[in-house]
Amino acid sequence: MAYVTQDYYLKDFHGEAVQEADFPSLEERAAEIIEELCMYRIKESNMESYSPDIQERIKKGICAQIEYLDANGGSEMDNGVDIQSAGLGKFNYTKVSGTAGNQGQSIYSPGQGGFLPLQDFYTEEADVYEGNSKSSSNPYDNAAQERK
Repeated sequence: MAYVTQDYYLKDFHGEAVQEADFPSLEERAAEIIEELCMYRIKESNMESYSPDIQERIKKGICAQIEYLDANGGSEMDNGVDIQSAGLGKFNYTKVSGTAGNQGQSIYSPGQGGFLPLQDFYTEEADVYEGNSKSSSNPYDNAAQERK
């Protein structure tokens, strides 16, 4: 079962149209990216245990990532292949690295700090779900308090 359906993506999120055949792979890759951004603190199998607000944030984050991936080459845009040069007829393209080197295109949807604002997932609710009874909702604050 997927985090979001194409129906949710189109009707609730109001995302740009995506080919029906491409949607499953885009959703799967987008979900992987969002899970990574949340440091694997979310799981599809635990979706029902999250509050409705957290569920909606996760769904919207995945939909935004689907839209971004689709607009920038699909779910394979991060397959590691980087075109250095190409030519067709009189047209030639050669990639030139800047002085800081090749940065490439990010696979992450642009947002605050280059990432989706889904990182607000670090809430008391997430800590409670994981069985932690920490006073701070910031996991880095909690680690510092535990060292004291």
